Amino acid sequence: MTTRAALRVGPPNPSFDQGRRAPLTLSPGLRTLPGSGVAFSGHFTKRVAMRYSATFISGRRTVGLVEQDASSDVRQVALTVDGNRLADLPLSRHYAPAVAVSDDHLAVWGGTRLHTVSLKDNGLRTSELEDEVLAAYFVEDKWCLVCETSVVTLDGSHNVVFKFEHDEVLSSCWWVGDELIVVDFQGRKLTLSKSMLAPPAQPFR
Repeated sequence: MTTRAALRVGPPNPSFDQGRRAPLTLSPGLRTLPGSGVAFSGHFTKRVAMRYSATFISGRRTVGLVEQDASSDVRQVALTVDGNRLADLPLSRHYAPAVAVSDDHLAVWGGTRLHTVSLKDNGLRTSELEDEVLAAYFVEDKWCLVCETSVVTLDGSHNVVFKFEHDEVLSSCWWVGDELIVVDFQGRKLTLSKSMLAPPAQPFR
């Protein structure tokens, strides 16, 4: 059974804070949901939740994430790049989705789940990591990941080619030239060189 509510917006009330909506004049039999200004009759069975949607800009590249569906733990988001829908990605609902973009590659992650996409061929790879990801950088032809307590480099197939484990939670990071600066919660600053993070591929023997 569908319950309908008839609403009429009343005149402005100067006692209301600026930016808030004017009070509602309710038809007989309607009640106001406390704190919401929304009138209803009958019973609410579900709370309406806002779906995640965000746009990220890098240079002239436009990346969009729009939530399509969600369970208690996982949200399914549609990934678009320059208006083209490339993939639907599962991400944890407990973390805000993050995006890193280079010229021809991008990464999307939340918590320990990482998705990387080659924009040359739309190749998608997904990995579940041991550590929560803080930041992702595309270095040479690899992904350098700063995680909760480690720094990890993955090759194009998501094989680990470098890993540095720390004894404290890492809180921030940035690049200075060819050196990655990482700071932990105690304020200690670590420096990792590009040559260490992105070692060249070993020749086949």
